[in-house]
Amino acid sequence: MTNPEEFERLGKLFEEIEEKRFGKEGFKKIVNQISEYEKVLGIYELSQFTPIFK
Repeated sequence: MTNPEEFERLGKLFEEIEEKRFGKEGFKKIVNQISEYEKVLGIYELSQFTPIFK
């Protein structure tokens, strides 16, 4: 089992890798791009695909 310190270490490591790959704020840029693609494809609003149980 992973302890809190290990989670913290891994989180920092993943952030470093993310910044190296995508640049500063790169992840946010990618998320925004995907959001725009979803809007164009008409799949942005997830509630249209979520069944409502009563």
